[in-house]
Amino acid sequence: MPSIRIDAGAHLRGRQNEVMAAVNSATLEPLGVSPADNDLVMACHDPQTRIVPEGRSERFCLIEIKMLAGRSDLQKKQLRTAIGEALAGFGLGETDIKMITLDIPRGNLGR
Repeated sequence: MPSIRIDAGAHLRGRQNEVMAAVNSATLEPLGVSPADNDLVMACHDPQTRIVPEGRSERFCLIEIKMLAGRSDLQKKQLRTAIGEALAGFGLGETDIKMITLDIPRGNLGR
């Protein structure tokens, strides 16, 4: 069920499919899901349409991961590590990435 939103700077424009594929692959082992379970969306923003946190560069990316509640803190840490490693291939370091995981109670998921 993971639903992932990636907000990035314009530097990744044109590489969205590559970035989403890398993030999608990075979620599989830590969360024990198949690629078909995930949905991802990515937006690349021009500098005039966002404010990045102080001390961060225009390479800053915000990643929000919504998933069913019940995963351990260790699984979440492994997920953040795997995504960070995947994004390193795009020139992003630890200070360029902020990840937020949101636990969604099963009763809040519908079709």
